[in-house]
Amino acid sequence: MSNFAMGWRNLVFVESGTFDLDTGTVTAGALTDLADMRLSKRVAIQSSTAAPLGHASIVLHWYMAEADASAIDLIGLLNYRLTPPADASSVVITLSVLGVGGTVDVNDETITQWSPPSEDFPRHCWAILPEGVFDGYWVTIHVDTTTGASGGYTTLECGALWAGPLWCPPDGIDASWSQAIVDPGTMGLSVGGQGYPRRRQRLRSFEGRAVHLPFAWAFGDQDDASVLDVQQLLYRIGKTEPIVLFPRTLDAAGASSTHVRHRLGIYGHMRETGRIEHLGGDLYQWTGVVVDELR
Repeated sequence: MSNFAMGWRNLVFVESGTFDLDTGTVTAGALTDLADMRLSKRVAIQSSTAAPLGHASIVLHWYMAEADASAIDLIGLLNYRLTPPADASSVVITLSVLGVGGTVDVNDETITQWSPPSEDFPRHCWAILPEGVFDGYWVTIHVDTTTGASGGYTTLECGALWAGPLWCPPDGIDASWSQAIVDPGTMGLSVGGQGYPRRRQRLRSFEGRAVHLPFAWAFGDQDDASVLDVQQLLYRIGKTEPIVLFPRTLDAAGASSTHVRHRLGIYGHMRETGRIEHLGGDLYQWTGVVVDELR
């Protein structure tokens, strides 16, 4: 898979998947709220019983039955907050895709809990599956807490769920990008020069371009309908559809990295869709792309 990847369609948002909570209790909101793109509308899920010894688990899964059988390459838990028991020795979140009926895992990825660099930094949990699966599967989130002597409840608060396809340009495509922190707040000054901050939520913004795209990746291949070219991609997402952008997914050694996905991945929308420019011959570039974070 290319180091650059973009989730361009969330099947959870566009179809009425069946949500089910195997282990746990919904303490606020409803599970259907997890299909709402307003990430601040959190659902709180608590383990059904306290665990004085052993494990306190929460298992949430939903059934994907999209009619056009779109591939699921990316699954995610958006805007989450996890509160384990005070003496928890470990917390692990496992994102997986299961065959209906509880068969063996098709694909999965285990993500160890980490601490955010800032309380304001959006915390999303992403798993890129090694190979896409199609409709008719349970997408599962399993939170497992190993407790100590006193135990307690595990609570997971989350804003939305994601499951859908990825768009990845072929290897060898040169891409350059930058990421900035946008602070819409202002600093007011008194006559004497004293500061009065008017704080607003800080957001991340991405700008980038992809160069040396062949014609088939810029405008499609008449002999290969499986290629989602840039022109058709932009028609489908425009400026108003939510996307997930990963400028890179691999670490310096070329291995899949949860840290890289967490810190560089942006859940947002395209403020500017950019343009496709001809470079000469059969080469093109997609430039002027701006993606702003959504919360």
